[in-house]
Amino acid sequence: MEFEKALVIDQNNLTARYNLAVLLANEKKHQQAIVHLEKVILLNPNDFGARFFLAQQLAKLGRCTEAAALQQKLMARAIEDRNAELQSKLKPALCQP
Repeated sequence: MEFEKALVIDQNNLTARYNLAVLLANEKKHQQAIVHLEKVILLNPNDFGARFFLAQQLAKLGRCTEAAALQQKLMARAIEDRNAELQSKLKPALCQP
């Protein structure tokens, strides 16, 4: 994969790492996607999209408690930022524990 090649050159390439996570998720390799998303978040803690995508991947693996906790943190941030669009995206529960 091209994204893996980019990560060989620069393991901190956030775009390549995020896009690789998307490809892995599309292949239903959710645990592998989570590893890359966690690295993206470690390098860029304010990446809302990566955090939300991580919550979605956790939910797909049935890790509902973790997904819900992350979703609640994201909702609190969206409310604090008065971001109605993000709030609406976060309202539906990702999964039921």
